[in-house]
Amino acid sequence: MSHSDNYLQTEFYDLLKRDLSVSESLGENSIDGIWYCDLEQPGKLWISRSFWKTLGYATDEVETALISSEKDRERILHLFAAAAAEPEKYFDAVFEFRNKGQELLLFQGKGKFVRNEEGKGSRLLLLHSERSQGENTNEQLLQENHQLHKINEIFQEVDELAHIGGWKLDMTSQILTWTKGTQHIHEVDGDYIPNLETALNFYKQGESRERIRYLFKAAVESGILFKEVLQLVTAKGRVIWVRVFGKPEFLNGKCVKIHGAIQDIDRKKKSELELKLSKDKFQQVYSKSAIGIILVGPESKIITLNPAALAIFGFKDSDLEEVLTLTFRDIIHPDDLEITNSYRKRLLSGEIDNYKMETRFVLRTGEIIWCNVITSIFSEPDEVGYLIFTQIEDITARKKLETQVQENADFFKNSFEFSPNAMAMVSLKGKLLKVNRNLAQTIGYSQEELLDRNFQETTHPEDSETDLELLNELVAHKRENYQIEKRYLHKNGSIIYGLLNVSLLRGKEGEPLYFIAQINDITE
Repeated sequence: MSHSDNYLQTEFYDLLKRDLSVSESLGENSIDGIWYCDLEQPGKLWISRSFWKTLGYATDEVETALISSEKDRERILHLFAAAAAEPEKYFDAVFEFRNKGQELLLFQGKGKFVRNEEGKGSRLLLLHSERSQGENTNEQLLQENHQLHKINEIFQEVDELAHIGGWKLDMTSQILTWTKGTQHIHEVDGDYIPNLETALNFYKQGESRERIRYLFKAAVESGILFKEVLQLVTAKGRVIWVRVFGKPEFLNGKCVKIHGAIQDIDRKKKSELELKLSKDKFQQVYSKSAIGIILVGPESKIITLNPAALAIFGFKDSDLEEVLTLTFRDIIHPDDLEITNSYRKRLLSGEIDNYKMETRFVLRTGEIIWCNVITSIFSEPDEVGYLIFTQIEDITARKKLETQVQENADFFKNSFEFSPNAMAMVSLKGKLLKVNRNLAQTIGYSQEELLDRNFQETTHPEDSETDLELLNELVAHKRENYQIEKRYLHKNGSIIYGLLNVSLLRGKEGEPLYFIAQINDITE
């Protein structure tokens, strides 16, 4: 039977850190040692140093410390096997051991079952209390006086890992005793001597201090056990969160002592508060955002959506129940369903982490809206499996404006290209930016050839100066347009007579952009 398995020791320390009821058990009971047993492998267990010390063995002697007989070893293994078979049954048994001096000692072992993730009782925490002492009153008092030292030894084994300490208040003598773990939490020196008043004053002034005073009063007067999370100010001025537990003991109707435990949970509590703050901030963004937020589960089922999303799709808050019966397939435009499904498959397969697209949705009124959709995925550890987070922005107005701009651009392009007049767009420096087919045909060049030229290269030299003066007057706001007869040089060297109309296109701030020229061929 192995009693030094390190994996069980590590598990026990982890259990002590996350389960306050374990530390409460240590404080509630007179404990002379701890066993932590693997019920799936009954021969495997971890035994605390305090147990061996009770039997009189030093740390390097534990390998030679044996249970008194083979029969008792078999009985213990049998008890462990029975406990594994019936984890709901309360475990309470008496064990016989021989100390280093070969004296027979009786121990009462009380068990607490620890369940694994599947809910199965896979570990047994066994708290041993020596029951070999006689009934002599003086011996009982000595044993009780010795007990806090035992508890202190147990806490010293784990306080560095679990940030836990123990304490005991004797109501008769008003002597308050702290373990080293408790001293460490309060950040006081090892020779610090606390009393009830100074101990209570460590709690942060205000709600925490008032609460701990009330709890102590209720414990002393009414025997009420307390468990509370409060703030404490250490001797070094640090404000930390602690979990404190206390249990009063009464004799003849009077409280004679209170003992318990304290745990530093500052890091965990602050993480919880930060998480809550993050959740609160998200809730504010979720509720007040102008961007629609939708959470979608498997089968494209809508799990929840914020008020902005409801409004985008034409629903009211009272329609939420109806909306939650919908899937994305019910509202996406049929023509956009294929590409949406393609993105969704890539997302679920892990090929991409997110995607962004513009897509159309069909409202229940039949109206079609355009939305900018940003979608990402994250896994959920429960039965949901995964969640898809989608942000939706209604861009219908923008798309209409874009359509209008495009239509205007197409109209201008067609009007320009297919105009019965020769037309050109000319930069402020005279370069031909765009020419239509009629202009190219009129002066005998291809459109590509003209775009490599300056308008003055096709203008008769005697007309250039007049044309430049009028262009400068347009830029200077002296006129809005002008019309003149002008001669042009054909590619074959002939002269073309044209009636030229020129206007200047300006930007939003009135800045000149380029010239628009229309030419009617008036050659006879």
